[in-house]
Amino acid sequence: MPLANARGSDSFVRGSDTMPLADARGSDSFEHGFNTISLANARGSDSNINKLLNLHFLPNQNGIATITLKAQSGAQYVTHSFAITVIPVDDAPIILQSIEDIIVDEDAPTTQIDLIPIFQISTMTTMPLSNKFLIIQIPR
Repeated sequence: MPLANARGSDSFVRGSDTMPLADARGSDSFEHGFNTISLANARGSDSNINKLLNLHFLPNQNGIATITLKAQSGAQYVTHSFAITVIPVDDAPIILQSIEDIIVDEDAPTTQIDLIPIFQISTMTTMPLSNKFLIIQIPR
């Protein structure tokens, strides 16, 4: 059976005793019986028992996923595609690496720390990174 929308990407074929889960990073497809599902930038699974398509959205990921469904009976088939748009939300910043303690003399020159590799800021951030930090405690 031809895979809808396969375009040379990985294919996932479901056996009767396995539940498929396609982690589609491009245009992956998987099929079972007369259910062929092609995904782009999303995760999905089909259930041959209750005919449901379950989409599992990845954390901190957004964008547009195109899903193509194919129903086939013998040599006849029909496909239907639709898009899912995952809108970014303002996620909390993530600390990627810690900053080691720094010890300096009281008359030391200015010490500069590049904070860009330290934090991962949400994709919703519109202010420059340098405007988003607050010094909580200043030495006395």
